[in-house]
Amino acid sequence: NLTILAVVLVALIAVSLLQKFSHRRATSRPAAASLLTTELDRESLMRIALGFGADSTAVVLERLPDGWVARTAWNMAVSQQRVDDLLKSLGDLAGEYRSGTADVLGDYGLQREQAVSIKLFGQDFQPVLDLLVGKQPMGQVGNFVRRPGDANVYLTRASLLVNLGLYSGPARPATRHFLDLEAYKGVREDV
Repeated sequence: NLTILAVVLVALIAVSLLQKFSHRRATSRPAAASLLTTELDRESLMRIALGFGADSTAVVLERLPDGWVARTAWNMAVSQQRVDDLLKSLGDLAGEYRSGTADVLGDYGLQREQAVSIKLFGQDFQPVLDLLVGKQPMGQVGNFVRRPGDANVYLTRASLLVNLGLYSGPARPATRHFLDLEAYKGVREDV
């Protein structure tokens, strides 16, 4: 009887170790992973397309020789500062792994129909970055993000929605957030 108990005990220990090892391997990720496949060269970017749900071109910003313009607002000039802030946040985008299951994407606000899409295009309008941005975590800074076609969800510390003028969660971006609405530029002393 003692032999049978010893064999059962060894089998239980082996199963426990195997389960622990496979669980650790399935759930362990680096603390922060870069979400960019290549380094983002801001100077070579030619177009930024922002969308929500099925509308992937709610806001289209394009670089012309004179600067950035909003194609979705009759080619009006946009604020260089707002474009720079967005590109800076995207340039060093890293995130903490949260989930890899497609069943819970809705909990993060990352189903295709409930997420904000950000697409960056480089020379010859080749895609450089394609990203979906979801909800902000409760009581924390940042947003949940994922790449389209990938169920891996990351929490980034960058407040991407704020850079898009969205302060209360994912919604359709508005071109007016990016427009340069200065009516007059002048030196204070000249007035």
